[in-house]
Amino acid sequence: MNSWKYIIWVLLAKKILNYDEPSHFKFIDTLLWKSFVNSNFRFLRRFLNQNYGNIAPSFTEIIADRARQIRSLKVKDFEIGTDSQQDVSQRLSRSINIINHAIESRILSILPDKTNHFLLFDQLDLGWDETEESKRLIIGLILAARDVVREAKLANKQVRVVIFLRSDIYETLKFEDKNKIWLGDSVKLQWDEWRLKQLISKRIEASAGGAWENVFTGEKLGNLSQLRYIAEKTMLRPRDMIQFCTYAREIALRLDKNMIDNESIIEACQPFSDYMRREIQDECKASVPEIDRLLTVLKDIGAEKITKKQFVEHCKIKDIANGNVALGMLVKLSIIGVCRRFRTEYCYQVDHIDVSEKLEPTQELMVHPSLRHILGLVNPSGSQKD
Repeated sequence: MNSWKYIIWVLLAKKILNYDEPSHFKFIDTLLWKSFVNSNFRFLRRFLNQNYGNIAPSFTEIIADRARQIRSLKVKDFEIGTDSQQDVSQRLSRSINIINHAIESRILSILPDKTNHFLLFDQLDLGWDETEESKRLIIGLILAARDVVREAKLANKQVRVVIFLRSDIYETLKFEDKNKIWLGDSVKLQWDEWRLKQLISKRIEASAGGAWENVFTGEKLGNLSQLRYIAEKTMLRPRDMIQFCTYAREIALRLDKNMIDNESIIEACQPFSDYMRREIQDECKASVPEIDRLLTVLKDIGAEKITKKQFVEHCKIKDIANGNVALGMLVKLSIIGVCRRFRTEYCYQVDHIDVSEKLEPTQELMVHPSLRHILGLVNPSGSQKD
């Protein structure tokens, strides 16, 4: 946790050095600026130069230094350093709090009031492998962020450390005050087709000055609107929606069309399906090493709608030891949904789906429609067409 606090304070120090004029702080007494505030600026500038060679180290440089345990850290009249890698680890563990306090006190003393200062941490699921080390890293970041925000609040400063994290990852973490943080300091981002439409409309407005209705023809695709049709192909994630619309736009331009019509949307399903397979493989390589074999199982079954019994039997053919566990992982990843009376439920739509042994062998399951084309699956009518 202390290492994460160090990283957060260094990032704030880097950020605060952009405010290099007294006007940013609205001080009436310029003497105060010269004697107190500016001295803290000099301290932070010197600290970053001494330890990173510049006042704007990249996030990668900061992380790399912490990963190799930083062979030396310098603060005026105080230095931690050694030639022994074993000693430095122990000494830094004991002394990092001193460094954090030295940076923190100066940052909070000169950080502008009445201004929100944001630090955002995203893509923490990249390389996620559910190991205890990975869990400790994320827990450390969460607790460090909480402490930094608290300390800033006590100093009447508005520091906001925002961590974007998948809810299924958060559920695997175990630490004190987890429930308090979930209830009091978290916001669950829930996307639906209308919010995704607003997102795409904003991007259209920024790039072309129009809206959704100026780009899409608005025809029906069977009983579905174009928006609903596209949304059902995604996992209701912004990047999926953006990618599908990008493919549809490229196809419309290739076909010399002025707007994205049904033909463009239907043709976009093939490249989008390949994109989704690659996304799933990239995201799951660490946590589900056998993901390629599991996708092959679905391809061998050859149908969009399958049963639990079919899946488990095909897993045996592929020498996958526990088909029930594998099924649970695919449901958790929303690659497979559970068929209910009137609809199919995927994990990204509901908080919890029972994937235990309680599912009957004849329970009907549905492979996510985004994978239909790339896996060559047929729908219940026996067709690959949408």
